[in-house]
Amino acid sequence: MKVDEEVRRQLIENLKIWLKRLNRIVKSLVKDMEEAETVEEIMALKRELLLRYICLIPISASYCYFCIKHDLECNKCEYAKHHGICTYAESDYAKIIDKAKELELTVAELYYKGEKYGED
Repeated sequence: MKVDEEVRRQLIENLKIWLKRLNRIVKSLVKDMEEAETVEEIMALKRELLLRYICLIPISASYCYFCIKHDLECNKCEYAKHHGICTYAESDYAKIIDKAKELELTVAELYYKGEKYGED
């Protein structure tokens, strides 16, 4: 299958916008880490960074070659023929989203719980 140049252009444009947003968020959190006075503040900010990163995984329709190509008409989608229609619970896309949500909940629960490290 040959690449549709207009679809490629739109996909890349969308990914560049996503990257700028991600960079803004990461830079802001890193700046806050630079100003943190305790390990606990750094850990809380790192937890926030991890959660934001997970939530911003570029997997939605705006970042999908086939969604862009077919304007969300799933019955025409080549990806759907191999992976299932994304909105169906048994599709590979839905499974990936479920795993991302599971990872987000796991990081939120386990990465940093507000504990104190050492004596000041």
